[in-house]
Amino acid sequence: MAFAFDYYGQFKQAEICLRIQAGLHPKKSDALLNLGVFLTDRGFYEGAVAAYREGLKRTPHCEYLNYNLAKLASFLGREDLAQTAINQAILANPSRGLNLFAKGELCLEKKQYEAATKYFKQAFDLSGDEIWKTLRVDCLRNLGFAYLKLHELDQAKETLTQAIALDPDCGSSYQLLGECYKELDEEWLARLNLRKARAGQLLTTWDDL
Repeated sequence: MAFAFDYYGQFKQAEICLRIQAGLHPKKSDALLNLGVFLTDRGFYEGAVAAYREGLKRTPHCEYLNYNLAKLASFLGREDLAQTAINQAILANPSRGLNLFAKGELCLEKKQYEAATKYFKQAFDLSGDEIWKTLRVDCLRNLGFAYLKLHELDQAKETLTQAIALDPDCGSSYQLLGECYKELDEEWLARLNLRKARAGQLLTTWDDL
């Protein structure tokens, strides 16, 4: 019923349903997880944080509550909370690529580039199925960015070339590869890839009209 009410824009009724469900199942957190998602979608971020934390009191090792809380806390700039939550998500399921990818993103935010490369590599290795193609491209692009920051240019070039092979329309990968070639003093290749990046941005803008 909660999803039906939400679909028709009756969020208060949806919230009441989820609260009733949470009350009927005091040892489970599914309803609070869904409530956190609903609240986040509507911009009620502090309410969502509270819902996730309430759920974690019931199931402190829930991977999904911790993952959602980590992503939201990162968005809100609450770094310590984000780190704690994603660490718990990884402990709950160390074989889920999304958890490791989120940890890598937090490392990038803290400019911990060496650590970021470790998490992005692990996330990439764990996301081999075709359904995770977008995640694999994101892993490679962020990995290439981290290598650039570490001035490991050959590895950056190889990684970003691999990202483009997976997604030939990824403008940001061309942008990073262009910057990499510029650092390698290969001006023609730098200009070529930066031109492709600009073309990709123009196509994206046109598609969004």
